[in-house]
Amino acid sequence: MLFNSYIFLLCFFPATILGAAFAQRLRSPIPLQAWLFAMSCLFYSWWYPEHLPLLLCSMTFNWWMGKQLAKRHTHGNHALALGIVLNLALLCIFKYARFFLENINAVTGTNLAAFDVALPLGISFFTFHQIAYLTDAHHDGHAEQSFIQYGLFVSFFPHLIAGPILRRDDFFPQLHDGRLGLRYETIATGLAFIATGLFKKVCIADPLSLLVDPSFSLVSAGTKLTLAEAWVAALGFTFQLYFDFSGYADIAIGLAYCFGIRFPFNFNSPYKALGPVDFWRRWHMTLSRFLRDYLYIPLGGNRGAPTARALRLLATFLLAGLWHGAGWTFVAWGGYHGLAVMINHAWNAHRKEKPPLPRTLTLPGTFLFAVFGWVLFRAPDFASAASLMKSMLGVNGIAAPARIRSAFPMLEGIFVAGSPFAHEFYPPKLALATLCVLLAWVWGLPNSQELILSQGKLRWQSTPAWGVAHGIALAVSLLFMMGWSTPFVYFQF
Repeated sequence: MLFNSYIFLLCFFPATILGAAFAQRLRSPIPLQAWLFAMSCLFYSWWYPEHLPLLLCSMTFNWWMGKQLAKRHTHGNHALALGIVLNLALLCIFKYARFFLENINAVTGTNLAAFDVALPLGISFFTFHQIAYLTDAHHDGHAEQSFIQYGLFVSFFPHLIAGPILRRDDFFPQLHDGRLGLRYETIATGLAFIATGLFKKVCIADPLSLLVDPSFSLVSAGTKLTLAEAWVAALGFTFQLYFDFSGYADIAIGLAYCFGIRFPFNFNSPYKALGPVDFWRRWHMTLSRFLRDYLYIPLGGNRGAPTARALRLLATFLLAGLWHGAGWTFVAWGGYHGLAVMINHAWNAHRKEKPPLPRTLTLPGTFLFAVFGWVLFRAPDFASAASLMKSMLGVNGIAAPARIRSAFPMLEGIFVAGSPFAHEFYPPKLALATLCVLLAWVWGLPNSQELILSQGKLRWQSTPAWGVAHGIALAVSLLFMMGWSTPFVYFQF
């Protein structure tokens, strides 16, 4: 079930609210928790019912294992290792088996049959949720005794499919403090987030696919794009991914708010970052936190020689790339960011006593660094990524009309005859105007949490004017959904 679907917005979500309102009238918190757990299971099974037993078995095992680790937290290292290995084994079977077998066949010349299994939705996310839970239970000796509460922690539908990645302390204290419930203030705030996120997804991210998908399809088929087309494709995906994923995060945060639960934020204007290190403090923040606390630090963290620290950092990013997708382009994307973060740390250490570089240099530089990285992320293979990057750099020639070529005869070897937009599957002026507006948006406007939760001059308030504004955004989004309804990009992970 998609957040950006009529069945969710007009049926599932209202029904969940109504059921929660009834359950809340009962004096115990258990009926409300049980209702939300049941509806979360329904939400998960809507797409592929056969995978619900897998999720339930995974939750049951980890709930039991967490209690065992809490009992023996001072000497349960082997049990913790077993729990982590079994969770990762489940992930590898469904997500990476074909990738591993194909690479074994390529290296050894064998012909091992790769079996086709449907990837369970959200498996990368609920695997990380539960690994974090087991690790925390082992370290401090505390585990959740109620299966309903643990099941709700893992399966709560706002975060189940694509995060944010929760730690135990992000969720259980709110249950134990009685914050779970329906209140006017939190529902109003939640609806503001939902309207904002839905508008980002349906009215911005999805239409950008009309620029992006045909371009990457041409490249994968061997066509060389012009310089202008290549930049439209790369920038288009840069904005598509951001508005798609941050739109999802806004909706997830808003849905949780409606039930009184606050999720950690996943985005903090990443395209305003002033370096690769800053970018990863702003992009997919809960994933960065997980990788730091449960991978980088256990590997040794900042201890030891600079070379050892750099290798740990690179290994962390390579695994982060593999987590995103079973393909070498994803691993390369992780390595690309890992190397950049290593260089950024070394640069910062070198310039510790010197003033920082000007923002006019670091802001666009970091943005362009991210754009080239997203080409690796989106391209189906290295050949396609290389072709598109060459076009972006003008290596494949810069298509220009005759009047431009005649005006700059000294650049005759660089310019080639033709239109800057040779493949007219979108209006060039509209595409360029759209990308300029979106660049101004991500650089100049406050992000969702700044707009809705901050106390700045431009801030959301529970007033009729803001209600009308978000009502219009919601209505426009519902109209756009009549044209198409595509899954969120991170659903595939």
